[in-house]
Amino acid sequence: MCNLSSWRDDRQTIADWLVTTIESQFLPLKGLIREWLKNQRIIPLLDGLDELQSTRQELCVQAINELMKGEYRPKHLVVCSRLGEYENYDTRLELSNSISLKSLTNSQLQEYLSNISHTYFWQSISNNPNLLKLARNPLLLNVSILAYEEISFEQWQKLTSVEDRTQYLLDSYVVRMLSRDIDSKAYIKQKFPSSHQTRLWLIWLAQQLQRESQTEFLIEKMQPNWLKPTDLRIYNITLLIIIISIFSLTTVLPTITQQLSFSDIIGLVIGSIGASFPFKYLYKQITPIESFKFPQVKIYKLFLGYGVSVLILSLAFGVNTQLIPRLIFGGIFSLVLLGNLAFTSERLEIKQRKAPNQDIFYSTRISLIFILISCLGLGLTITLTDGIAFSTLITGATVVPTIALLTGGMACLQHFLLRFLLWRNGYIPWNYARFLHYAEERLFIIKIGGRYQFFHKLLQDHFANMKSEKF
Repeated sequence: MCNLSSWRDDRQTIADWLVTTIESQFLPLKGLIREWLKNQRIIPLLDGLDELQSTRQELCVQAINELMKGEYRPKHLVVCSRLGEYENYDTRLELSNSISLKSLTNSQLQEYLSNISHTYFWQSISNNPNLLKLARNPLLLNVSILAYEEISFEQWQKLTSVEDRTQYLLDSYVVRMLSRDIDSKAYIKQKFPSSHQTRLWLIWLAQQLQRESQTEFLIEKMQPNWLKPTDLRIYNITLLIIIISIFSLTTVLPTITQQLSFSDIIGLVIGSIGASFPFKYLYKQITPIESFKFPQVKIYKLFLGYGVSVLILSLAFGVNTQLIPRLIFGGIFSLVLLGNLAFTSERLEIKQRKAPNQDIFYSTRISLIFILISCLGLGLTITLTDGIAFSTLITGATVVPTIALLTGGMACLQHFLLRFLLWRNGYIPWNYARFLHYAEERLFIIKIGGRYQFFHKLLQDHFANMKSEKF
């Protein structure tokens, strides 16, 4: 099942969106989904048409109709939406059949409540047509039963609109779920968050999902644009300083045992600063490594990043007839080793997202592997160039950080910095996965593999519309 709330580009066809969405969920199937879709081996189940922004819902209907006329037309297709929103469209889905789920009747409602030993609830609402109307909705009926102890039926009956009665019901549900006793497995040895703190963190998460028109949340998919403008500036400056520091340290530390002049060291630092700038501007989004295969590694980026670094460092010291060939030799040698590793690492991939933040952990693993390989290349370069030469030091100063950042290290660095700033400002807890597990225990969140979503879009919208002094 694919949720249409993630269809964010009006220019993207539904076929292309389906391929991207399914491949992101089942990584080993990359390259096969498009062929399967074209050969009608996939039955798309599209949920959440009504969860798109209201201005884009009818555009999505038109895009689905285009899918049914094109070369990727599936043999069968299911689209889910609330009836109220769908009836407002001028364009209708060009499908063969439709099914409309009706609300429960009073007799069905009474029978159900009697079967689960909740006759007291039926007695409380049976004489109020407005409350009966809400209870006929299966979702709101379930919420009502869970929140029954927090509901003041006298106050509930005084509310005049359906929206107000629904909001009151959801407010009661939130209070009840936060106050009930649970045997938490997420916080066994530590005190779990207070009700106030839990509410704040859920409000912030719901607001970000609403702003992005999303219903599914993955920890590793958080992006810098989730920060406020002031925090985003801090993020950008701090990231640049960290990258400069990495290049500077890997350049200056090996020169401690060398007889280099002060001007040489200054040149190294200046060259490192210049070499770090491309990384800052090439990686505005956090893109973890999902699977490691040669075409995906984009080896040309390694050559490009290394080449820029060598050029800047060479300019910092002036052109040297012996320096340039050694730099080129050392860099190419290391990158050839990396290319060989890429060809032999088809099995190093995430087969399916089963754990929170899986992409970031995987990116860290790949980055460490590449650092070891690049250090091996540097060692062989030292051997083949008659000892530790100055050019060899520059090779190490450019190859190692370039490899580390381009093969997952940059995503890990960005993600850690983003998480740190969000935690410092109180938007998220430090251990986000544990908190989301706790929210699942409180019946606010549903976990599917490494993905999270509020148990219903209605609850997500309710949290997103809550006001908080913190935010």
